[in-house]
Amino acid sequence: LLLFYALELTSVFVTGVLRRTTPLWLVWMEMMFLGVVFSRSIYWGLAGTILGGLLVGLGSGSEVAMGSQPLMGGVLAFSGSLSMGMYMLIGRRFRLLLPSLVYSWLVFLVAAGVMVTAVLITATPITGYSWYAYLWILLVTFLTQFLGHIPINFALKHFHATTISLFMQVSVAASGVVAFFFFNEVPTLLQFLGSVV
Repeated sequence: LLLFYALELTSVFVTGVLRRTTPLWLVWMEMMFLGVVFSRSIYWGLAGTILGGLLVGLGSGSEVAMGSQPLMGGVLAFSGSLSMGMYMLIGRRFRLLLPSLVYSWLVFLVAAGVMVTAVLITATPITGYSWYAYLWILLVTFLTQFLGHIPINFALKHFHATTISLFMQVSVAASGVVAFFFFNEVPTLLQFLGSVV
């Protein structure tokens, strides 16, 4: 939910980069709660995450590049990052106890419950949209849940959550490419360089 609200207020590119600060939160959570000790390469990856985020932030100088309410969009994107960190930390613990598909379906059921609750509270209509809109909903759901979260949940049994979240940084560049072609969002030079880092 935080992602969708953030996307309404700031650009896809900026939202993607700010949401991908998850490794910064996860490294501390894993050290504090799970007693994990990380190698130097993980810290270099974290430094790259910080540098990339700063470059994107500095490159977002115009209203067009940032969206209508960039500060609120950024807050929501960071909140999504913290939520993803907690999700991965909890997943790391539960994946040691449950098979990947069982854990994934439990997560999907909880997420569906949260979404239904949000729809009811906000009185958001779920009917009356075009078949094209429903097709996009199904496509996005399939891609993110089945091609995104199931592999993440599988990997959480075998790798530290921080390591997985660093690998997920590839999606920042991918979202920028998609936003360029589908939404005509052209990143600034600093935003582009920040996503490469």
